[in-house]
Amino acid sequence: MHIEFCMNDGGSVLYTMESNDVAGVLAAAKGDKVIIDKRIFKYNSHILNHYVDNGLKKQELLIYLDEE
Repeated sequence: MHIEFCMNDGGSVLYTMESNDVAGVLAAAKGDKVIIDKRIFKYNSHILNHYVDNGLKKQELLIYLDEE
């Protein structure tokens, strides 16, 4: 599944990845800290987005973070 880590205060994308272990990525993001490019973030919320792309149903997980 497509996963994006986004800033909570405007939605700018910090990091994008693909993973089959969505539950594991979400559990890790809800942990103590998320570090991306030497910057420290804290989990805020998430959205599971369903959409259609070229006639195919797809899902993406958007994880919103606050900078510490």
